[in-house]
Amino acid sequence: MVVRTLALSGENPPLALLGEFSNRVGMIRGEYLFRGSGYYPTSKEGRENLHDYLELIARKTVGGEIWYRTTDFDYREASVLSGVEDELAEFRGIRRGLRFPELLECELSIVSSVQSQYPHLNVMFPFVSQPREVETALRIASGVGVGGHFGIMLETPAVALCLEDFLLSDVGRVIVGLNDLHALTMGITRGAGIKPSWEKSVERLVSMAREITRRHGVRLSMAGYLDSQLMDMASRLSVDDVVLHYSQLPVLLGDSYLSLPDLEVLSITKKRSRDAIKAKVS
Repeated sequence: MVVRTLALSGENPPLALLGEFSNRVGMIRGEYLFRGSGYYPTSKEGRENLHDYLELIARKTVGGEIWYRTTDFDYREASVLSGVEDELAEFRGIRRGLRFPELLECELSIVSSVQSQYPHLNVMFPFVSQPREVETALRIASGVGVGGHFGIMLETPAVALCLEDFLLSDVGRVIVGLNDLHALTMGITRGAGIKPSWEKSVERLVSMAREITRRHGVRLSMAGYLDSQLMDMASRLSVDDVVLHYSQLPVLLGDSYLSLPDLEVLSITKKRSRDAIKAKVS
């Protein structure tokens, strides 16, 4: 069976659940922490919220691992947050952080602060498409004192097709983000109620990534809104671990997980963003 790690989007998981996952939090989706609070990362409130949450999860997972994914806002999600830049632009993932370096530096400085006490905290960069983006992000991370391990998201066909060019000396983990990879490969717009499903073309891209990461000794993970077919694909391709969203645990692992606290946090956060966007437009 493929190793399971946990994905968090602002939930506070019980210690017993973390123990089931060997204290391994395979991804914290940064943008949801800020969408949930309503504050942009560069604001005082946003910085405090990020620090407190990372410290909370780090304290609960000593002996395990945590991977913080820097924010992946789209234009509309960012526009309704308090403290956002005056100059808004339609950049996603790492490109927003590189367009507004103070954003990325702010997030990474907080990671560095928490890392000083909890060195099992690591960093990954989302929605990359060119190796130079990763090189620049790594330089910024080094400049603010971030250590630990670094990873990248494989969400675009560009990364899948040229993955070897992205495996710099400091990149030790690749997470296949199936939500975006499926949409971009199949020409489907995300947010239309469509979740990733098994497709031959997507499996072929993940298979290529498995071959390359194995050759380079790099860990390959798979994340997204998974179903049984996608879990089978992960097993077939010998992916190193699958990252299961906290909110999906009852669906993927059974009704015994329905009693978990905070199962509604993700849906509440998404609704808050939708309502704020609607109010801004009207």
